[in-house]
Amino acid sequence: MGPHSAGQTKTGMNFVAWLINLLHVKKNILFLFAVCIIVPCFGQASYTTSCEIRNGTAYGYVHNHKNSFEINGYVWFYFYDSTGRLLTSEDEYEYEYVSSKTSEEIEHTNAPANACSCAFDVSNAVKSQNSPQPGDTIPTADQGKKNYTTTCEIRNGIAYGYVRNHENSFEINGYVWFHFYDSAGRFLKSEDEYEYEYVSSKTSEEIEHTTAPVNACSCFFEIKDAIGK
Repeated sequence: MGPHSAGQTKTGMNFVAWLINLLHVKKNILFLFAVCIIVPCFGQASYTTSCEIRNGTAYGYVHNHKNSFEINGYVWFYFYDSTGRLLTSEDEYEYEYVSSKTSEEIEHTNAPANACSCAFDVSNAVKSQNSPQPGDTIPTADQGKKNYTTTCEIRNGIAYGYVRNHENSFEINGYVWFHFYDSAGRFLKSEDEYEYEYVSSKTSEEIEHTTAPVNACSCFFEIKDAIGK
C-alpha cells in the first residue's frame, strides 16, 4: 500500500472516530433532555414545616422558601409526651394553595391532653407545579419509606435537632440542616452541619446542635439529604 493510500485510510479512521464521538455526545444530550422532561430538573417545592400546641390545639405551619405549590391530600400531626415518646398521630384532609416565600397555617386539630410537643408532615399531599416530590419534609419516597419525624428546639441560645424514629433503624451520614424563624414565623437563615449517626429502631435521639441566631424564636431540623439505609 502506497503512502497516499495509507493517508486516506488514516483520514477515514479519524472521521469514523469523530462520528462515533459525535453520536455519543448527542446521545447523552438527548438522554439529559429526556430526563428533564420525565423528571423536571428545576422548580421543586422547597419548604419546611413546624408545629406548636396552644391551649390544647395543635397548629401546623408550612414555611415556603421558593415557588408556590399546592397541598392536596392528607397531612399528618404527630404528638409526643414530655420525654419525646410518640403518643399518637392524626391525619386531616387539606387543600391549600401555598404562595411563594410565605409562612402559612395549614391545619389545626385537638391535641391529646398529655401531648407536650408535635410535628407536622405534609409531604404526601404536596403537589408541586413542576415536580411531584417535595423538597424537604419527611417521610419521602426517595428515602426508602423511612418513617420518622424531626423536631427542633432552642434553649439558652442553642438549637437542638432531634429525630424520632417510628420504625426500622437507619443511618444519618451527610449534611443536616437547621432552619431558623423569628417571632412572626418569618424565615431568618439556614445552617448545615455534617453528621454521622446510627438511629436505632423506635427511639428518640438528639442528632446535632448549633448556635441559634439571637432573634430566632423557633427552628426546624431537616435530615433528608443525609438519610442512608
